Amino acid sequence: LGINFTIRDDKKIEIEMKEQQKECINDFGEEINIEVSSPATKLLMLVDKSEGQVEEEKQKKFHSIVQKLLWLMKRVRLDIEPSIAYLCTRVKRCTVSDWRKLKRLLCWIKQTIDDVRIIEAKNLTDLYTWIDASYAVHTNMRGQTGGCMQTKTKWKKYNGD
Repeated sequence: LGINFTIRDDKKIEIEMKEQQKECINDFGEEINIEVSSPATKLLMLVDKSEGQVEEEKQKKFHSIVQKLLWLMKRVRLDIEPSIAYLCTRVKRCTVSDWRKLKRLLCWIKQTIDDVRIIEAKNLTDLYTWIDASYAVHTNMRGQTGGCMQTKTKWKKYNGD
């Protein structure tokens, strides 16, 4: 699957998929050399209906790259999740604006390609899980779900005395 696991001396596990990230950058077919400070701008979720759709070849390329990045995001690139969540909604009707958003995301990935995901657990016996859902929150009446997991941690009580 192309996932590289490295067990470090401190028993933490590094997970990386650098080759797959490079493949997405190369598949884009345009120069990826803009320096960006984040994967997306505050206008990420804005759909610009005034711009036309991209040609069919770019549409197919957009769909393919977004799907590859979705796979990567779930395994090693959690930082790109909001961008990928939006871009996944645009694979059937990609506009010029969506193409630019993908390009910005790929610029971010290229800049941070050496970042790895590091996981560790001090105690595997206590695991907490939270799941939430929102229904009909988007303009197309779709919802979204999310969740997180945490191992047991020690909490200190603060009285303010």
